[in-house]
Amino acid sequence: MPRRKETKFVTFNDGCLEICKVQGRKIVETKQEHVRFGYRTVGIKRFYEAKVLSSQIDEVVAVLPMEDISTMDVCIIRGMQYKIVQIQNKYDQTPPCMFLSLEKITTLYEDVREYG
Repeated sequence: MPRRKETKFVTFNDGCLEICKVQGRKIVETKQEHVRFGYRTVGIKRFYEAKVLSSQIDEVVAVLPMEDISTMDVCIIRGMQYKIVQIQNKYDQTPPCMFLSLEKITTLYEDVREYG
């Protein structure tokens, strides 16, 4: 009897995030909101590869696949702003997802979005 392939299940139960478009040093538009995510471990290899490229990975989150996001966008989690350093599509996970490698922004972007 053939062995069943080990399935990796991904959960998105750690909270919600927003993906925002930036222009200059200002957040001008919300591209995606109320996106469920799950924290992933920042592996030692990923951490040191980022150091070599003079950046830092503070968080890695898993989200369901979505279009129209790029490394030029900003991610907001619980009021904290993060730069998207890398986007990885993971089709070997169940369900298929995207891993976003995030770097905390120290000089915050000004939020000029229109609400309401």
